[in-house]
Amino acid sequence: MRYIDIKPVLNESGLGLVDLKKYAGKYLDMVIGMINTGQLIELEGSYREKYGKTVKFQKSDAEMLSKLFYGTDQVPEDKADVNVDDRGFLIPANPLPRTIFLTIDGTDNKVPTGNIFKTTEMKGNTKDFNTGDVGEAFLGAAAVAKFEKVGEQITEDDVLSVLGRLQVKRENKNKRGTLSSTSGNDKLNYVLVLNQTSFSSLQKSLSTKKLAPQMIGLNRSAVQWANTSSALKEAVNISVSDQNSNTITINSDGVSDQKGTKADLFLEIDNNTIELLSAKAGDVKQFGQVPGNSYEKVQTLFKSIFGVDISDSYIEQMNGSVAKDNYPIFKEVYKDVAQSLDQELKGNTPKEVTFVKRLYSGISHHASLNNPKVSMVILKATPNSPGFTELTFGPELAEAMEQFNLQVIHQYDPPKIQIHGRPIGPQANDAVKATGDTLLIQVRTNLKGDSSGGYIRSVIEMGKLLKSIAKVEYEVKQPTATKPE
Repeated sequence: MRYIDIKPVLNESGLGLVDLKKYAGKYLDMVIGMINTGQLIELEGSYREKYGKTVKFQKSDAEMLSKLFYGTDQVPEDKADVNVDDRGFLIPANPLPRTIFLTIDGTDNKVPTGNIFKTTEMKGNTKDFNTGDVGEAFLGAAAVAKFEKVGEQITEDDVLSVLGRLQVKRENKNKRGTLSSTSGNDKLNYVLVLNQTSFSSLQKSLSTKKLAPQMIGLNRSAVQWANTSSALKEAVNISVSDQNSNTITINSDGVSDQKGTKADLFLEIDNNTIELLSAKAGDVKQFGQVPGNSYEKVQTLFKSIFGVDISDSYIEQMNGSVAKDNYPIFKEVYKDVAQSLDQELKGNTPKEVTFVKRLYSGISHHASLNNPKVSMVILKATPNSPGFTELTFGPELAEAMEQFNLQVIHQYDPPKIQIHGRPIGPQANDAVKATGDTLLIQVRTNLKGDSSGGYIRSVIEMGKLLKSIAKVEYEVKQPTATKPE
């Protein structure tokens, strides 16, 4: 074979299975995103000669890739929850075929991912910010814009204007941005503190006027929230109705002191707190976590969410062992807990009533540190379908939970416990219809890393049912802000 015959092969830099697993799925996510948005994808090698330089793939391939690698219909918003090995390579959720084929849109023609050209743009195009952090920035800036326009409808440009006027200084590992403005005859102060990486990415995007798609989506979602939030509207009305000059402070300082509160956004008028928000972004599920592989950690996990104790017999088995050795023991602990909860929830007994109260306390603890003033705003990061969900975790949620019969579903490997709610009241029926899902919460544990003992991460996630009844409770309650005496 002549060199000229093998040269094209030597020059190929396609996306083989190894490339798709690299950098926790960086290239994989790009391909999925390009397929979902109908973008042209460049080919190489013989497939380029056969089908042309660029093609579009059918959108169902995006879901297929996501299910293969992540076990979900779409790319997880929180990549910290994705299993990777010690080199940062994805550990796929399902066994992979030797070759993955994609189908050219509108045809039956298939192309192996190894013949997708890894372009220069792909190599340099990586998201260098945390979506949740930047969502917090847009949420706070939208609130500031709403006050600056004294309650009038705001636009995306209004929010970008607020962020662009920040005076930014480095502060150890973070950056602090401050803005002094006005709202009618009131003084308006805005403080935003983010880690340096996310803040720098935001600054660069603002200066170049080239926002990442997620930033565009977050901005649009934050604008929707600010223009429809009854609590924010009432806060603006408080400042307007007071003829005196007030000092309004909007503080998005989510990194400086996170020990005493779950809130990321604080709204104050003359030092009196009006609104507390926990800002989230994307299809958020996780609202609590307990990392670690000791007996104390697994005891904390189940005590904090279910109010149950773990058998002392596991103390000697677990403590002092590496994560890989303790992971099988975690599976046994999950089985014990599931059996215990199942006994509590059999039949409509006083035990079930007690468990519902304990579970509500656990949810309230992890979601808001038992502060009924804290609500959670989840911003969508999708530019073409922006929106938000606002959840609260006060006593009304406890009342809503009482309209469900709770059931336990246990999975041994990987260990998982789900709590489902079967409706027994009219509001409960409406909540289930709204979501099509009965999952209230789930607790699960993963062993991450494939060498050096690995490490264990346990997370607590909300199901669609919890989001639904927390949202319904908010809409019925319609909290209003009043200025303290």
